[in-house]
Amino acid sequence: MSDLEKNFMSNAIREAIVQSVDSAGGPGIVGPLLWPEKDRKSAIRLMKACLSPIHREYLAPDQMLQVFQLAKSMGCNAGLDCLLSETGYQSGGFKPVEGLVDLQRQFIEALRAQTELVQRIERAAGRVSMRAVA
Repeated sequence: MSDLEKNFMSNAIREAIVQSVDSAGGPGIVGPLLWPEKDRKSAIRLMKACLSPIHREYLAPDQMLQVFQLAKSMGCNAGLDCLLSETGYQSGGFKPVEGLVDLQRQFIEALRAQTELVQRIERAAGRVSMRAVA
């Protein structure tokens, strides 16, 4: 990571990303959305590495914006607040477009439900294969 990248990834920005990922459903939801070309586990692992200050992985600017947009759809403005603060601006009390927020929130909730179903199916499949062995 270059000095420019280290300076760009301040603690405040990293914290805003962490809050945003959490509000958007966590690494299990956000990772696969950012890296659809990766298998689910690899995308989650990479997302967690990007959130950790001890790893060299970090989000590209367009990925950071995606995370902030997902968070915004869940009512979290940590990304915008951080960017405004870090650049010396004051928040003007921005209001998201009506209707769009509800649709984005429903989308994120549907992804969470889908992720839970996938985990339940994987657990059930694991039990079935264990029974077949016994």
